Amino acid sequence: MAGVLGCFAFGVGSTDMGKRLVHKRHSHPRSGTVRYILKGKKRADVAAKDVMLHILASDYMKTSQGIGKVLEFAGDDLKNWPMDERRL
Repeated sequence: MAGVLGCFAFGVGSTDMGKRLVHKRHSHPRSGTVRYILKGKKRADVAAKDVMLHILASDYMKTSQGIGKVLEFAGDDLKNWPMDERRL
C-alpha cells in the first residue's frame, strides 16, 4: 500500500535486514524503474493479482531483467480501482 500513499517501499530479507542493523547502513542501490501503463478499464472479473501474474509471466521478467527494478504503474483507470487493488 506504500505506493498508493506516495511512498517508496521494498521487501528486505531477514539476512539483509540483520546486516543493515549491525552495520547501521540503510541504503538501497538505485537500479532503475520499469513503467507499466495500463490502458482501458479493468474488467470486473480481473484482479490486480491477475495483472501482476501476467507481468511476471512476461519474457522480461522470465529473463531476470526485472530483478531489483522498481515497478511503476500508470493509467487513467487506476484511480477507479479499489485502494487495496492499487498496491499490485
